[in-house]
Amino acid sequence: MLASAAFDAMKMACLGVEAAVRVLSGEKVPAEILLPVEVVHRTNCDGWDLPYEHRPLPNWSHVIQ
Repeated sequence: MLASAAFDAMKMACLGVEAAVRVLSGEKVPAEILLPVEVVHRTNCDGWDLPYEHRPLPNWSHVIQ
């Protein structure tokens, strides 16, 4: 396989929990939250080989425009 599309369940879960907390706090959140697509290949796969505790978490304000 030469490449694959990223499926980052950790980032999805992080944003889902943040959205739930915001809703419970009375804030409005978008009906749909989309993460940017990332193609993973041999030159950028190092970040996917890290333990979860070393992977960066998404920033709400960078994902939600």
